[in-house]
Amino acid sequence: MEGEMIEAQHVGRYLWASSAADGRRVLDAGCGVAYGSTMLAEAGARSVVGVDLAEDVLETVRARVPPSVRLETADLRDLPFEDDFFDLVVCFEVIEHITDQQDVVRELARVLSPEGLLLTSTPNRAVSAGDNPHHLRELLPEELESLLGEHFVNVELFRQEAWYSSAVFNDTDFTSKGRSAGDSWPVRKIATHDLGTEEFTLAAGSDGALPELGGSIVLTNDKTRYWVERARRNTQLARDRNETLKETRERADRAEQALRKAERERDRLAAALAERSLERRLRRGVRRPVATLRSAHRRIRRRASR
Repeated sequence: MEGEMIEAQHVGRYLWASSAADGRRVLDAGCGVAYGSTMLAEAGARSVVGVDLAEDVLETVRARVPPSVRLETADLRDLPFEDDFFDLVVCFEVIEHITDQQDVVRELARVLSPEGLLLTSTPNRAVSAGDNPHHLRELLPEELESLLGEHFVNVELFRQEAWYSSAVFNDTDFTSKGRSAGDSWPVRKIATHDLGTEEFTLAAGSDGALPELGGSIVLTNDKTRYWVERARRNTQLARDRNETLKETRERADRAEQALRKAERERDRLAAALAERSLERRLRRGVRRPVATLRSAHRRIRRRASR
């Protein structure tokens, strides 16, 4: 169940962002296997560009995203886009992997239009306690708010946490993976959390007025849902591709080492052959003058004996 909850948290963030995607030019910064990019495109985004440093991962999923999604390899600290290029930038669960977070947020702000919107998130360091060794700098809620506040006029925090729930549906909704457009279900919260105790902190930043983003709810269970299946399948494909690339590189390295060894042996044999050839030539060169001297010596002795 823990795996499904983690995936539901990832999907929940993109579901929340999808409410702001309609008609916008969207950048999914740190898109990974691009399941979130696909969700944003299907929410009505005019276009979606997903960027990530892992080109091998992007190559694996590039053929599986909608035509309106373009995937590019890029460093978030130096994006290959003009100023004001996007209307919405989504950057979920990325900044905690980076130490120079100011540079990243500054660059994301640069590519946003004047009224553009940045949505980002981080694990709450007060709750996670830095348990993930791959996270270089997790933030407290107030630190995330301060980070965005240095680059945007308006900032609002949102909180993400797992909740126990009970749902009642008819047969159609009970067995479907989504919900029909226009449907509305009543939701009642009978429990609360204190601010600062959330597992993840999300933030919206803009120089314009912030839209009414509201919240999002993702229901999951021990059966793998549609987006979970897609994310896991793409992740596994990426891992398989990485393993294949690793094995190919190792074979290439071994072949190169064998080639270098063969070249060294070839050079050694060539040097030995050249040395022997020189030795033979020297011997022939010495024998000729010795024979000449001996012949002259015999002639002199014959003359002397007369």
